Amino acid sequence: MDTSARGGVQELAAAGVAGSAEHYPHAQAIQSAFGRHSIDGIGAHTGPEAQLAARSLHARAYAMGDRVAFSKPTPSLAEAAHEAAHVVQQRAGVTLEGGVGRSGDRYEQQADRVAAAVVEGRSAEAELDGVSAGARSSSGDGGVQMMGEAAALRSVRGVGIKTGNQVAPVRSTDGKSYAKQGFLLTIWSDSTF
Repeated sequence: MDTSARGGVQELAAAGVAGSAEHYPHAQAIQSAFGRHSIDGIGAHTGPEAQLAARSLHARAYAMGDRVAFSKPTPSLAEAAHEAAHVVQQRAGVTLEGGVGRSGDRYEQQADRVAAAVVEGRSAEAELDGVSAGARSSSGDGGVQMMGEAAALRSVRGVGIKTGNQVAPVRSTDGKSYAKQGFLLTIWSDSTF
């Protein structure tokens, strides 16, 4: 990505997280799994500007500093946990080449593992202890880290989603997700999940 394209990403991302933020979705479940890694102060942006910016960046969501923009008004637990992991990474001072994260980079992989742990109801604290600190990104604002469609599928591949006393394994096939039990489809988009 050339410098002008990176600058465009930064500008577009900043427009999506401008204005006042909302309460972070699934905050209690995420904080419980994150342990000592606080998500206090993370602002969620789910309005039209955030949705447009996220979609323009071909992302389901993105983190920029302590602000997260989502492409839909009710993000899933996996999406919210993935982006909260990016905020923890940026607070630790991750280094992002050109201030923009890359699909599949080590930070995306870590955020995928963190999201999987949160969705499964496990602690993600040890995984977050391994956040690799370095120099601040060249953007000076923690950079932009985006969750695209592939990352969204990776974050739940092989994960059992617990609902009451039932677990539905999830598998990914050619970019489409299938569940062994039909109830998963309604649970997946349930904002109380």
